[in-house]
Amino acid sequence: YFGLRKIEEFTELTDPELPAAWRQNLQLVKNYSRERAEAIYHLTTQEILGYAIALSSLTGIPLDHVLTAAVGFRVEAYLMKEAHKRGEVIPPRQERRPSGYVGGYVWKPKPGLVEDVVVLDFKSMYPNIMVKYNVSPDTLIHSGEEIKDFYEAPDVGHRFRKEPPGLYKEALLRLIQYRDSIKERLKKVDQERKKILRAQEKAVKVITNAMYGYAGWVGARWYVKEVAEAAAAWGRWIVKTAAKIAEELGFEIVYGDTDSLFVKNIPEKTSLLVESIQRRTGVEIKLEKHYVRLLFTEAKKKYAGLTRDGELEIVGLEAVRGDWSRAAKKLQKEIIEVVLRELDVEKAERIWSRRTRELKEGKVPLRELIIWKKITKPLDEYAVLAPHVVAAQILRDKGFRVDVGGKIGYIVERGEGKIRDRVSPFPFVNKENVDLEYYVEHQLNPVVERILKVVSQNFAKPGSRKMGLRRFMS
Repeated sequence: YFGLRKIEEFTELTDPELPAAWRQNLQLVKNYSRERAEAIYHLTTQEILGYAIALSSLTGIPLDHVLTAAVGFRVEAYLMKEAHKRGEVIPPRQERRPSGYVGGYVWKPKPGLVEDVVVLDFKSMYPNIMVKYNVSPDTLIHSGEEIKDFYEAPDVGHRFRKEPPGLYKEALLRLIQYRDSIKERLKKVDQERKKILRAQEKAVKVITNAMYGYAGWVGARWYVKEVAEAAAAWGRWIVKTAAKIAEELGFEIVYGDTDSLFVKNIPEKTSLLVESIQRRTGVEIKLEKHYVRLLFTEAKKKYAGLTRDGELEIVGLEAVRGDWSRAAKKLQKEIIEVVLRELDVEKAERIWSRRTRELKEGKVPLRELIIWKKITKPLDEYAVLAPHVVAAQILRDKGFRVDVGGKIGYIVERGEGKIRDRVSPFPFVNKENVDLEYYVEHQLNPVVERILKVVSQNFAKPGSRKMGLRRFMS
């Protein structure tokens, strides 16, 4: 954590706990303060400061504001600089109603386990689309205009002038050229200078990759729905074309998500696949990852994989989300580890049983049961009182400051009524009052069942689950 120590080794204290700790355990407060100061100093000097300076220089946003500015505002600040260079008038900000459009293509995965999968990733797909097809608000051909030389987006039919280059194309080309020059300089400088250049490269990459998202943001000064819609349509065409090429070469498509393709590995054909896709689509693609084993759930964008390097990667599941208790997250990760590394579901079930028993016996620390949720608007504006909102109101009534964007930690207690009627901010909870059955039924069980139910089809028969799963995977 921050390159210093494991997160479990940090002293934990929250604002409501500090007054009591100050009176009863001053050494705890000292440890907490020292560790946080060390982490902030390390993060600032080793990671953030160089990046913030580079981002501020690129966008023109003051250094003390650039890290807190939303990504859309960073992109917009950069575009305003570019528009000024072109001698263009910057459009005013307008209030618009959100208007949806079809985004990137995502395959619905087949739930279960699959082995030996490679992931092909399109390098900066959307920025490259916007450059290649000159996709920009000022190049869009409107109804009634007669233009002979244009690009036409598939599916949606929006057309864009080939010449002259639009604002987005020129702005992106400048970023791409800047990044290429940084890569060249990285080969010739010492380690200290490399840190500065890598921070600059990161800033350029962030703005470049955020340009497409900015194009679809209704709050953008340069918002034109057709621009985002066309870029998304070209993206879908590229990914579907890549999938068709893969199938023609005999690859099985396992999954795909927006700008990447997961296929069963055929080592002797992988290079040919990459070359064929690049030749047909004109977009650079590379072999990004190689999974020994992947576990797909029933939902898109929720899976876990074991890489060839032995790393466990979890995407979208409760184990990596911020709104589940630590006890649930740790248990799901344990289950995934055992299933992917050992193919042993009987062992996974034993772990599930043991963790459930420990919870019911009161052996799980109270902190492991805290559920964290973010406050997204002033408390008085909530029409529906969710559990975390009720907990936040309790804190406010006790004199604590509750800010929009802050996270509220609460615990569910025993009692009557809805969940929201039985929550308390965790510093004010007596461990004897915790509703342990709630945590078993609504925290531990769901995260395990999500994993085990999708691999149950891989077993030969009950009572021989480990052997059945290994036989299936062999």
